[in-house]
Amino acid sequence: MANILTEIINHKKTEVAQLKTITDYDLNNLESYRVKNALACSFYDALTCDGLSVIAEIKRRSPSKGQLSEINSPVELALQYAKGGANAISVLTDNKYFAGDINDLSAVSNMLKTTDHKVSLLRKDFIIDPVQIIQAALAGANAILLIVSVLRERTADLLQVSTKLNLDVLVEVRDIPEIKMAVASGAKIIGINNRNLNTFEVNLRTSCKFIQYIPDNIVKVSESGIHSPVDAKLMQSVGFDAILVGEALVTADNPTDFIQQLKSN
Repeated sequence: MANILTEIINHKKTEVAQLKTITDYDLNNLESYRVKNALACSFYDALTCDGLSVIAEIKRRSPSKGQLSEINSPVELALQYAKGGANAISVLTDNKYFAGDINDLSAVSNMLKTTDHKVSLLRKDFIIDPVQIIQAALAGANAILLIVSVLRERTADLLQVSTKLNLDVLVEVRDIPEIKMAVASGAKIIGINNRNLNTFEVNLRTSCKFIQYIPDNIVKVSESGIHSPVDAKLMQSVGFDAILVGEALVTADNPTDFIQQLKSN
């Protein structure tokens, strides 16, 4: 699995170049792409309610585990998540490595607008260019993921683009220098990824070790490797406001019940 992140980003650059050939977005008029009928529940608000918030992920496969679940209907799975009390839903839209699609995001957004569930929507992808952020807004996302290890100093620039589009941003980090970079970029929500994106190995101690370096006024999310209510309780006990859960949910017999168990601490 070594260098898988480099491989993914190189392919993403090709994807973005292709996207630009079929779109004509005006980067000087970003506000025009704000979606007025986006889901009412902001991502930030979804993660700052009472108790531990759960970001439930729609994820078909991963480079490390291969196929996790076919998920023929992301809309049906999203509805199960919402019924379980998920505060937000993360939709993986990378196709080559995770078998996702931007149309999954649009479909879930359209479904949630027809329900009474107050759930926010995150586009999870390897975002490296403003056109992907515009695409996320037009597809109905409330938020996007920005990965500091990928973007480095460009994190701040893409965060500003997101703000102009009324999108919240989950800024992902792995160590102290990345936390400092995220804070300097103006991040309001920081996620510590327990998965090493170079090797895809997971260690929950990563979250426990680095949460102390995130300022108190920033929303804190623990990402990856959370497989049980015990794991969820641990993350809450050390100070996390939210957890992002993917693999354990898409492989669960009853995702609705599992989310309720994660939130029952």
